[in-house]
Amino acid sequence: MRSFDTSPFVVPPQQERSRAALARIIQAAAEVMVARGLEGFSMAEIAAAAGMPVGNIYRRFKGKDDIIQAIKLDATARLEAAVMQKLDGQDFSEARDLVFAYAQSMAAAFEKDEALHKVLFNQPTINPTLSKIGTEGRLRIYDQYKKSLLPLLGDVPNRRKEVLVRVSFQIITLAFLAKAAGNDQLMSGTSWTAAAREYGEAAFRYLASHGDGDDSLSDPR
Repeated sequence: MRSFDTSPFVVPPQQERSRAALARIIQAAAEVMVARGLEGFSMAEIAAAAGMPVGNIYRRFKGKDDIIQAIKLDATARLEAAVMQKLDGQDFSEARDLVFAYAQSMAAAFEKDEALHKVLFNQPTINPTLSKIGTEGRLRIYDQYKKSLLPLLGDVPNRRKEVLVRVSFQIITLAFLAKAAGNDQLMSGTSWTAAAREYGEAAFRYLASHGDGDDSLSDPR
């Protein structure tokens, strides 16, 4: 899990003051991007919002693409951190508790950065780098979900467990990605709290039917 502090899209800060300045740039850029869209903002606008000369921006970023990618990496890192904080090292005794903890942590993280995620998901043209950042982050979150859930599935055959983990994860995650993108009318009237409750329940009910179905689903990687 990486954020802008160790991002490949930015000149690494060497001192605490540089790190603070970089954080200010990223925050300002995110605010400008939300207001203007992915293609509607300029480096000069970011500099003005950050309260620093535009040359300071170019000393850290080659251009707009690097800033957008750094913001995407940072937003993805916050999603990962929210899930890891909720799941990693926690002593869950029941699968239901784990599933709802995942749904609630993801919903809260998406809601906190809702406007930013909406802009990042609605690219005018597909940016492979942004897609890769999101996919890699989602797989790391899946790995943690899998690690936490597998021990709670009891005497279900191991191969069947793998399917249960993947499908229950996707029930929640794909619904949340659709809501975060902001262009699914079926999700537009659903609050994040309600989404966590309803899709968490759907995922758990799927798990509870673990004797049904087959084990033919392939690994998402």
